[in-house]
Amino acid sequence: ILFIIVLYIISATFDYPLLFELFYSHIIWRGNKKEKKVTLTFDDGPHPEYTPIILEILEKYNIKASFFLVGENIIKYPELVKKQYLAGHTLGIHSYSHPYLPLVSNKRLRYELEETAKQLKRIIGLDIKYSRPPYGARDFRFYNLTKQLDYKVIMWSLASWDWKFKNPENIINKILREVNNGAIILLHDGMENRQNTVEALERIIIGLKEKDYKIVPLEEII
Repeated sequence: ILFIIVLYIISATFDYPLLFELFYSHIIWRGNKKEKKVTLTFDDGPHPEYTPIILEILEKYNIKASFFLVGENIIKYPELVKKQYLAGHTLGIHSYSHPYLPLVSNKRLRYELEETAKQLKRIIGLDIKYSRPPYGARDFRFYNLTKQLDYKVIMWSLASWDWKFKNPENIINKILREVNNGAIILLHDGMENRQNTVEALERIIIGLKEKDYKIVPLEEII
């Protein structure tokens, strides 16, 4: 039994699709492989220091990205949420308090999703249709609940490892080395020190353009 529990916890954080996820059509890991397009996504915000700078860089290059927001941060920084929305970026649910979802109760799991959606609707007036689990940790309950709530679960095909690398160069090199058609690129703008992400972002954009990739909104790639 202990082995099964450990396997369950480890598999919940795998950075790639598991076989049984093929039965859930609302879980998306990448875009169309036939087109040279990618999309940028940011987790854990908004953050009062890093999010505004990221928004400025995206505006400079006329890029629309996706931000998966934490409910507690939405309440703290509603003006940043409005700014993201009015700039034309896609907003999604990244839970209310950023817990490890496979270990929370059914009641808490529903709260983490629905309360975040409620706070987003209060600020921007729209129902949210995208979600992403914290740490990428998911289980059957999460799959079934997001399907019931009619959310598309947006995972990623290219992790920047910006939470792991100690300098911007490593982030840039990993993305430009591993990028391919239809990539959903994972970055972060909140929760921790994201200065490396901020410093890397413009060079990532330039590098992708030099490789002839078109950086498009999430809706255009999935």
